[in-house]
Amino acid sequence: MLSFRIKILTTSAIFLATFILFALFIIRPMFESIKKSSEELLATERELAAITEKSRQFTVWDKEQASLGPELEKIKNIFVDAEMPVEFAEFLERTAKECKLALKVSLTNTKEEKEAGIFFLDFKVSTKGAFPDGLKFLDKLENAPYLIDISSLSIVRGGKEQTASDYLTSEAEFNFSLKVFASSSK
Repeated sequence: MLSFRIKILTTSAIFLATFILFALFIIRPMFESIKKSSEELLATERELAAITEKSRQFTVWDKEQASLGPELEKIKNIFVDAEMPVEFAEFLERTAKECKLALKVSLTNTKEEKEAGIFFLDFKVSTKGAFPDGLKFLDKLENAPYLIDISSLSIVRGGKEQTASDYLTSEAEFNFSLKVFASSSK
């Protein structure tokens, strides 16, 4: 009977050792592999969700950009072409002609504010004509479709003594400096 009991204990010990080895070398690595695969799957799902969200945002942005296209074009057009400001000079000439003024324009400088990346052109403008026409010209400049800053202005009237009614018809010379914001390429 003792030998039967030893056989049962030996067999049980072998099965227990086999089960422990099986658990250590087969089941445990399998669970670790499943855990690692699950973590990779979760990471991939998060990445896919992020890409899907970015795709949705790009789609919304494309729709908004299409609807804002005309407005963006208007914003782009308020800047003068820094390399060829001919269009702006023609605008000044046309406006002076509409206001019945003699015009002299000279480009004095092209500058760039390095920090902000903003380009601007400096113009010296001189007009001569009736005082109300000069004011009309200044008003049209202020309401122009360009981004303009009138940095200095001087008005010189005719040299003779004038009455209050003469101010409306007298000749005046308007001299001013314009700072016109520009883009590096239009």
